[in-house]
Amino acid sequence: MSAKENAHGGQDRGRKEMPEECGRKHEQQVNHAAATSRRTPSIDAEGLIRAGLTLIPLHRWDAKDARARPRGKTPLHGAWQARDYDSREVLELAAREGINVGVRLPSDWMVLDVDPRNFPENSDPLADLVRDTGVDLDSAPHTITGSGGHHYWFRKPADVQVLDSHENYQGVEFKSVGRQVVAPGSIHPNGNKYRWDDFAPVPEDAPPLPEAVIRLIRRPTRAHGEAVGFGELTTDMLAETLEQLDPEDFRDHDEWLTLMMACHHATAGEGRQEFIDWSTQDPEYVDDGRIIGHRWDSLHANPSGGRRGRPVTVKFLHKVVQAAGGEVARTRPEDDFDAYEDPAELGQGVDDAVLRAEPKVDGVAAVIEEMNARHYVVMDNGFQVVTEENDPIFDGRVRYQRMSKSDFRSAYENSFVERDGKLVTRADLWLRSAERRQYKGIIFDPERSHPDWLNLWRGWSVEPKPGDWSLLRELIRDVLTDGDAASFEYVLNWMAFMFQHPGEVAEVAIAFRGAKGTGKGTLGRALAKLAGASGLHISSPGHLVGRFNSHLQNCVCLFADEAFWAGDKAGEAVLKQLVTEPTLTYEGKGRDAVMGKNHVHIVMASNNDWVVPAGMDGERRFAVFNVSERRRGDREFFLALNRQLDEGGLAGLLHDMLARDIRDWHPRDSVPQTEALAEQIERSQSPEESWWDGLLDTGKLPNYQAEEAWNDGPVEVDKDELHADYAAHAKMLGARPTDKKGLALKIMRKAGFSVRQVSLNDGRRVWRWVLPQLEDARAIWAKNLRRD
Repeated sequence: MSAKENAHGGQDRGRKEMPEECGRKHEQQVNHAAATSRRTPSIDAEGLIRAGLTLIPLHRWDAKDARARPRGKTPLHGAWQARDYDSREVLELAAREGINVGVRLPSDWMVLDVDPRNFPENSDPLADLVRDTGVDLDSAPHTITGSGGHHYWFRKPADVQVLDSHENYQGVEFKSVGRQVVAPGSIHPNGNKYRWDDFAPVPEDAPPLPEAVIRLIRRPTRAHGEAVGFGELTTDMLAETLEQLDPEDFRDHDEWLTLMMACHHATAGEGRQEFIDWSTQDPEYVDDGRIIGHRWDSLHANPSGGRRGRPVTVKFLHKVVQAAGGEVARTRPEDDFDAYEDPAELGQGVDDAVLRAEPKVDGVAAVIEEMNARHYVVMDNGFQVVTEENDPIFDGRVRYQRMSKSDFRSAYENSFVERDGKLVTRADLWLRSAERRQYKGIIFDPERSHPDWLNLWRGWSVEPKPGDWSLLRELIRDVLTDGDAASFEYVLNWMAFMFQHPGEVAEVAIAFRGAKGTGKGTLGRALAKLAGASGLHISSPGHLVGRFNSHLQNCVCLFADEAFWAGDKAGEAVLKQLVTEPTLTYEGKGRDAVMGKNHVHIVMASNNDWVVPAGMDGERRFAVFNVSERRRGDREFFLALNRQLDEGGLAGLLHDMLARDIRDWHPRDSVPQTEALAEQIERSQSPEESWWDGLLDTGKLPNYQAEEAWNDGPVEVDKDELHADYAAHAKMLGARPTDKKGLALKIMRKAGFSVRQVSLNDGRRVWRWVLPQLEDARAIWAKNLRRD
């Protein structure tokens, strides 16, 4: 083969091999690019910044400490909790240096950190948590972690401290203030990225942490938290202190537990992660971080670790560190001043410890603050201590317990605090403090504040904001008011009046009458729920018109569900007072009756034909509606309606009612003249009224044989004959007849007849009733019966 042929053949072979070779090179380049991309942080934290959260710099994803432990999820600075970071500058640093980014959690946020790797075998603690508390994970922003775990983001009350873990839900952590989580876009030490769940809400829309979860994980208050030295060390100072101790020297359980209690006391319970990191340096316990965390959390409720006697304090930590030839970390003089930092140097070795921006209240002041959150003194009919607790069953409702001074002391006789070297009970410490919470008395006023008085008005149960309540609106329009436009508008205006004027009496109760399963009670339950602590749902007549009515003193919305029999004459007067009177007499069992303002707005629902004592004396106390059966038994509709209300519908309803224009409108001015109201008036008639109504219906009078005789014109009827006919009717009803004069007084004006005296042929003078022509009499009666 010639050189030329050889060269040509070589070129041919090269051309044949090039596609395969290039393919391999291309694949290698793609794989390398993918790996590089996968391992290059691209922080996705704009939503977190918009939500007001602070970003902090973490180590590179592949960083390791001197013991070869991964550091990619840990803060770059020791004093990261107190340091003043600019989130934008942290992002710039991350882009420049390739480091990870964390999110520093404030007191009003909580992240549910789920690590399925720590789930017990054949169990799902996250599913158990959802089942036990009803927490809706789909409503929360969601991060998928690099290890296959999950972060669910929630807001919470800033004054509620929570446990980091719960023994019933292994593998689930509740991270809040003092903790940090890795931001999406960062890289796990295993090389996988943290990422947002694209189908979850954005951080700005993080929902509030459900009350059921808060009750579950609320951190118990410490019985001895005020002991000297409590919270003496910051978390980074604890880490610096523990580095002087060898964890292998504390393999004895009792010594290790005592040291943990001392560290817990020294950091006011905040040094959890630092103690775990130190303990797991011992090779025998390197995988026991979760168990150590649970033991630490148990100290919040029992700082003595189940031991009797005085608690272990920071003094023990000083003792063991000094015995090891070291010294507990102290604040350096330069740390008492704010050090200037060039943003360009952020993350490049500058790590000055600074004092916490907001030092915690501790010692005796912390105890007084804690006691004030639950108790207060009221000088109301003598000295009383009132304990205020959230109802464990009904969200939004508050329970109040009154105690004498001696009973209050007995309640705390087993709980001591240390003051000036002496032990005193919490009760005595608080009672003798000038800072104790105290009021002149207890009042309830939804519209005004009163300094030095305890106002029990707690506001509506949700914050008003736009939301979808279209299904409830449909129910009111098509079912509760049966498609009548005027009635529909009246109900909406009545609701708006209650929300805009909770301190005023509506003077009209709304009532819905219908069969079971039609949804007639849905609106009442929703309004009572919106009223929160000032809403009441009752089903007993005694709770509505009974003697002991102190439960109504702080009530704005009362839903009376099958709670009244309209034939109860004694209760009728009480009900009418509740509806219209601006003030009421309130009486509690064993307590003096007091006069107070009436704030009650009443919604009624009943299956009975006779719902309210409407009467015929011109009263306008009741708006009554017959409920349509078009949604009767429609389970899917009502499930969807209730779900919509729970998912923002109640907030939307409140928002729209507060914004509804009802200027110069009052419920008493335009009560709908419905057929249902006419039926109630008719059923509420007195014997005199029902007798007259029967005469008009038949068109026959005593001694008159036909309707035509009455229809010819006005007629005169002998008073004795007419009264005798009425008396027979009253006795048939079991009522005692009124006399002739009483009958005339009760019926004359409403029936439109008059009385005149006539002379007979024999010279006698007798009284006759002059009745209008039948059609005129019926028209006059219909007007009084509201049938016009």
